Amino acid sequence: NQLDPQEKEFSLKKYLTVAMERTDCEIKNIDNLVLDILLEFKNEKVIDVKEAIRQGCFGKFGISYKITTQVVGYWINQYLNLKYKRNQDRL
Repeated sequence: NQLDPQEKEFSLKKYLTVAMERTDCEIKNIDNLVLDILLEFKNEKVIDVKEAIRQGCFGKFGISYKITTQVVGYWINQYLNLKYKRNQDRL
């Protein structure tokens, strides 16, 4: 169940808007952030990106004082590393 590129972009903007509200951090240029994340994580499922952002907002990967491309990318990488490690451990 893949989303088309416009749906992915819309979903990611929505998740990042919620992240701004939860962390009380303003994103300087959400459009550039969305495009960077979509390009960097183009092979990942949207649900995984959403969950990484959600967990990042709750401090699972450390405390963030602002939301930048680097911070969101870190959240996604940390989430994916944990996910893939859990999957390997099950084998």
